Amino acid sequence: MPGTVAFFAWMFCGVHPGLITQPNDALAAWVSDQYDAARNGAALEYAHVTWRVEEVFVPPTAQLQALRRRVAGHPDHPERYTLEAYERRLNRGPDIAHYDIWLGSRSFFRQNLVGADGLIEDIVVRPGLSWSYLESSRHLNLVDLSANKSPEGYNYQPRDHQIRGTLAGFAYGAFSITVPGAPLALQTLAVDSDRWRAVFASEDAGLSLGLEGSWDADAHRGTADLAIILACDPAPVEVGRKWTFTDWEENDILAPQLCRVQTSYAPSGQAESIHTLEIVELITQGDFSFITTPPNPRAQSDSVRGPLVIQTVHKVSGGLNPSIVTVFDSTGSQLAEIPERDFDRNREQRLLSMSVLIGVPGVVAVVIGGALWRRMRGSQS
Repeated sequence: MPGTVAFFAWMFCGVHPGLITQPNDALAAWVSDQYDAARNGAALEYAHVTWRVEEVFVPPTAQLQALRRRVAGHPDHPERYTLEAYERRLNRGPDIAHYDIWLGSRSFFRQNLVGADGLIEDIVVRPGLSWSYLESSRHLNLVDLSANKSPEGYNYQPRDHQIRGTLAGFAYGAFSITVPGAPLALQTLAVDSDRWRAVFASEDAGLSLGLEGSWDADAHRGTADLAIILACDPAPVEVGRKWTFTDWEENDILAPQLCRVQTSYAPSGQAESIHTLEIVELITQGDFSFITTPPNPRAQSDSVRGPLVIQTVHKVSGGLNPSIVTVFDSTGSQLAEIPERDFDRNREQRLLSMSVLIGVPGVVAVVIGGALWRRMRGSQS
């Protein structure tokens, strides 16, 4: 069985005779605690966090040429945006995206994204209201959440889970890769003087992940530096995909220790993306309330971005009242109000659908309901 071969090759490669296969209680307890903490998510409230995502992957020449041939002559080809990204990286270097995140209580947040392709998108969920702004369309959505339910097509709450997935990578390192899908069971734990290795697997052993990190026996704590797919029955091609977590440092906000850099690698060993943590700081409830206040179309300004241009404001009602689109000129003067049915949202929806928050670095391959689930990180994570 390929997964079994991969397990033994990884678990015992380079292990010296002093390896302890039955680790002490302190290590076992720490591994269990970190696994549970990662699955519970980064419980961070009233904080400001920023990170940078560098998408560096370009396929080998033969694959790139094949992609070019598939797309050539087909302007609407579904892989066109992928090809454009690869060509851009070949000519200009990595695609770099910046995420600015403010977290409130529960699932309230503001996410500001500046994408490598020029996309500027803000998404907010706050008590009673969510809103989004796309600079390219100069359009602001104001979504009424007073009924505690997002109107169809305007549910921004899932972004909070994606944000916290990325934060889990910075806080818990390789343990964050065990989070998606059904719980995994610890199969093997081994340690030498300052390094530990573990294998987590699904109940049917169809998915097996190897984790590795450092161990400080005196402090009774360690780091989780590496995660690698050892077996993946639904998609054997994913075996060998890995993630590294480096630049660990002390921290008293996100976690006792956090990693600054998360890097994902394709099964071939080629780097795909790099997430770099830049800022972690606390804010007040007042800060969060001010920062998440919707932009003012009459003043053409925002509490974070400052001056901006808002030409249309879509007030989306969750109740019986009709949704209205208000049109403004560049000075903030109201020009017209039109019913939602007369407003074409196609372009706005296309742009929003293209913006995907990329969570824990790289593509996390796990089995959910017998299928391979790929969780993407913020790039755009």
